[in-house]
Amino acid sequence: MPDIPENVDLRWIAGQLVALRDDVAEIKERLVRVELRLDSTETQLRALTSEVRSLGRSVGRFEERVRRIEDKVP
Repeated sequence: MPDIPENVDLRWIAGQLVALRDDVAEIKERLVRVELRLDSTETQLRALTSEVRSLGRSVGRFEERVRRIEDKVP
């Protein structure tokens, strides 16, 4: 391991721990941003799903009207 000096002291260990802490903090921040984007995406998908279902019901009603009209045409 070339990163570790031959004479490791507390100052070097502390520096490594601070760097590790900073890396973990950055990872946490990124995860929070990803989670917020996922929450937003989930909300948008739920709204879209509702709209698609509503559209499907409208299409079904339209098809039924067309069938009734076709049944009346000689």
